[in-house]
Amino acid sequence: MDEHPIEEADLDRATDREYAAVSVPAVVGVGLAALSVVAFLNEFLVAVPVLAVVVSLSALRRIRRSRGVLTGRRLALVGVVLAAGLTVAAVGYHAWQWYAEHRTLASLQARTRAITDQIVAREYAKVFAQISPESPQHEAGADLFCRRMTGLFAGAGDLVKRQLRALQILRTERAEAVAMAEVRLRLEQRTLDFHLWYQPDEGGRWRFVGVSGRETFESASRHGGPAAPPLRGPYSRG
Repeated sequence: MDEHPIEEADLDRATDREYAAVSVPAVVGVGLAALSVVAFLNEFLVAVPVLAVVVSLSALRRIRRSRGVLTGRRLALVGVVLAAGLTVAAVGYHAWQWYAEHRTLASLQARTRAITDQIVAREYAKVFAQISPESPQHEAGADLFCRRMTGLFAGAGDLVKRQLRALQILRTERAEAVAMAEVRLRLEQRTLDFHLWYQPDEGGRWRFVGVSGRETFESASRHGGPAAPPLRGPYSRG
């Protein structure tokens, strides 16, 4: 008796239902596909839907080669489609997040440079005027701010080098977004470290909420005198 080839549409039906078995990779693939929503939590977790696609495609190949002994073709197809869709969506989501953060950091970097220019020019009142009125540093008053700034720059000389050492978006203990820029100013007689702080308002626009500054330990040791009193920022304790 001649054997008839099994058509692809019949691959999901075993030749003998009593011995038909569901493909394990098909089950694993659709399970990973369902778990793939975690890919939106972190860019590294995009590996989950990618793995789901690979496992589901492997299941399809095994089912096709089993000549009807294995079932689960539809299950594997669901795994491929679902995981592939989530992969594309998650990659797009993280790409947009990266782009938005990159634009934010570029804007904050430009603003930090402008404020630092005013600090170097000893225009402390202009710097204070930009601090958000809701900031604790603003509530402490312009006189204290200007006195501490004047003390830091007393006898420091002219600017030799400016360095942006860090610029990053952080989370406070209350899960609030905060951006911090760390700038080092090397002056003729002193080296000063400043931290400029920003926080988004309800509209998502970043506002300047304060600046902290202090002389580095090496600088104070070099010139032998006591370090100038530090300028406490909006998140300083004590």
